[in-house]
Amino acid sequence: MTVDLKTLAQNALATIITRQPNAVVEVVANGNTVNAVRDSKTSEPNLTDEGETGITTGTVRCNADDIGVITKGQTITVAGVSVFALAYKVDPCGAIATINYSEQKPI
Repeated sequence: MTVDLKTLAQNALATIITRQPNAVVEVVANGNTVNAVRDSKTSEPNLTDEGETGITTGTVRCNADDIGVITKGQTITVAGVSVFALAYKVDPCGAIATINYSEQKPI
């Protein structure tokens, strides 16, 4: 019995999620809720007369089959925070989705 590359990659991601719970965040998009591994999160400060502002961006990786397709500019939730999807790509075997996002500013 052979296992395809997509299954191996998704199983490896599931193992990482199980073994590294402090790196896991919940992502909600398209009516789906999935666990994802936080790859990075960066905040760039920008001082203004009203105080410190700036942009916060991040990257998460999750099972592509579970999250569905995400479009640029779509609002999703990462770790309970409403964010804009900046980019969405799936690896060549269709297993892992990478989502780059920017946090939304409160109004």
